[in-house]
Amino acid sequence: MHIIKDIACFYDHLFINSNDAIFILTKNRFVECNPAALRLFDCDKEDIIDKSILDISPEKQASGSSEVLIEEYFEAAIKNNIKEFEWVFTPGKGKIIARIRIIAFSENGENFFQIIVRDISGKDLQRTITESKFLNQIQHIFPGLFFIYEVTEGFENAKIDRYNRKWYCDKLGYKSEDVPGGYPDFIFSSSDNARTSRLIELLKSNGSADIEIDVRHKEGYDIPYLFVTNLFETGNKKFFTGIGIDISERKYAENALKQSEEYFKNIFNSSNDGIMILDLDLRLLNANNVMFRMIEYKFEDIVFQNILDFLPEQSRPLLLKRNSLLRNGQEAPPLELEIKTRTGACVPVEINSMLIKYGQRTGILSLVRDLTERKNLEKKIFNSEIQSEEKERERFAKELHDGLGPILSTCKIYLHSLNEMLEGNEEIIKISDRALNLLDQALASIKEISNNLSPHVLRNFGLVQAVIAFTHNIEFVTDLKFQIHYNNEERISEVIEFTAYRIIIELINNTIKYAEASLIIIDIFIDKTVLKVSYSDNGKGFDISAVKKSKKGFGLTNIETRISKFNGSYRYKTALGKGTQVNFTLQLNQSER
Repeated sequence: MHIIKDIACFYDHLFINSNDAIFILTKNRFVECNPAALRLFDCDKEDIIDKSILDISPEKQASGSSEVLIEEYFEAAIKNNIKEFEWVFTPGKGKIIARIRIIAFSENGENFFQIIVRDISGKDLQRTITESKFLNQIQHIFPGLFFIYEVTEGFENAKIDRYNRKWYCDKLGYKSEDVPGGYPDFIFSSSDNARTSRLIELLKSNGSADIEIDVRHKEGYDIPYLFVTNLFETGNKKFFTGIGIDISERKYAENALKQSEEYFKNIFNSSNDGIMILDLDLRLLNANNVMFRMIEYKFEDIVFQNILDFLPEQSRPLLLKRNSLLRNGQEAPPLELEIKTRTGACVPVEINSMLIKYGQRTGILSLVRDLTERKNLEKKIFNSEIQSEEKERERFAKELHDGLGPILSTCKIYLHSLNEMLEGNEEIIKISDRALNLLDQALASIKEISNNLSPHVLRNFGLVQAVIAFTHNIEFVTDLKFQIHYNNEERISEVIEFTAYRIIIELINNTIKYAEASLIIIDIFIDKTVLKVSYSDNGKGFDISAVKKSKKGFGLTNIETRISKFNGSYRYKTALGKGTQVNFTLQLNQSER
């Protein structure tokens, strides 16, 4: 994530520290500018924002009407994206001659223009500079390379006229005697011969040229410079003059920015996780291929659409809450939710998000990890745990029924035989009868415990009949009444049946222990994709938050855990004195039917 911050930082650095004036316009009105623009026009920001270019330009330019030309240039920029031309500004009493580059871009359907303005008024100055009495002072204090060559007899016979000696000596390591008087090859790096030739071609054809060329230091290394050059005539002589600015820092920033962008693109495109970039209103600005494969959409299908449209209803409040935390500068922990694919399937994902600078706006970078494999593995482990638990219950039940049961039955036979042998001894027979009653109770308890541990009705006849059998036994020994409703008795997977049965039994036990209810209603609905259960009692109800914090809340937590393992959902509706209603669903796969 540091890479994203670095990119934003470099963009800000280039905008704020550029030597060129930079403006952002929309509908021919200035909406933003950098410090160099304010220095160029010698004004405050409020003096320029919301003004038109025409407000600070003469009615006519060298090639025609300012109003007509600027419209043509804007249209050309929209078609070609970039347009360059020269322009005269009149901000007040002065005059500024500038080279302008217009870059067109659009945002939310509206055209914007980035205008880079480079002051080349010095070209006019160059026409008279040899006659200026201040020339000697200027050439030595100018903050960059400065030179004038006479090229009356051609560039191959150029003779140096003036240069700022201090810069050559202090910045480039030369001595006065090192500076030759002829053709200016010594200024430029030999590795930049192609651009040097291009510079001379432009000067011959256009009379001026702006170009970046490396300058060779005395010690042999190259320094990138931006040169503004011009040809002019005076007194039947031709001169080639130029000024050069060291752009090492700018180049370093550009290279670092380019490298950072490459790092980001590599991470963006090679990540195993999905990556989304959203605006603060959760509209999708960009995403990587992994994200599009995950949700089975193409970029053009969903760009600028709200990501909430691709979430199931129960997931939307979670993302909205997280977005609110991010916008308020608060920490937003990883969030698990589901996202819908084009086919309507729900994919479980984990989302990690942070705020970033994306272009000229604040955006949200979200890493989206597909949890399908992890959830499937957890489900398999849970299924194995359920099956192991039920097998262990079955083993205990079998040991009780087949082991302890026969022993107690044999004891009962012995007591019957003892009664027959002691016929007439009423006191001993009375004690024996009591022992027989206790044995009957023990056998009944063993049968009940065995059935509760592993209900044979559940295994042999399914969920509905198992619940009916259990509630019938409860009604036999209590005043509690049950109403059982169901749409069919179709069998589903044992794991789902055992899970639903244990949840219902837990709810019934909670009602018996705490609710003081007289009626329980259970609705069971089974279709191709889901098992739905509605459970309600007319008891005294409870405070959910208080119960979850207490030791009694373990049962509710256990229920919720069982439901979540099957991608299910649940909802409690209860209050003190108003009974309790619990609705839960368990998702069914076709393989589980």
